[in-house]
Amino acid sequence: MLSPVGLRILHISESDTAGGAARTAYKLHSGLIAAGHSSRMLVGRRVTDDPEIDSIKRHAGWRALDRAAGTVTGALDLQYAFYPSSFRAAYDPWFR
Repeated sequence: MLSPVGLRILHISESDTAGGAARTAYKLHSGLIAAGHSSRMLVGRRVTDDPEIDSIKRHAGWRALDRAAGTVTGALDLQYAFYPSSFRAAYDPWFR
């Protein structure tokens, strides 16, 4: 029998609980932790005091680039894309 392997998950979201999609992402995050996995969230707008959630620092320039990237990926009907504000994720301690 294979031994269970704990997963390390990083969620990137606009918020942790502000909005329907954010609440669903947070429920998934919480459920993974309850199941014994490591889960963290990087969010644009942090609402909770969950220690496994960090804010992505953004400014007006990043927001404009995010909107432009969203417009292009939406027009191309792409489901997954890297947005400029998500670039910080590569430097997050989670990956070290």
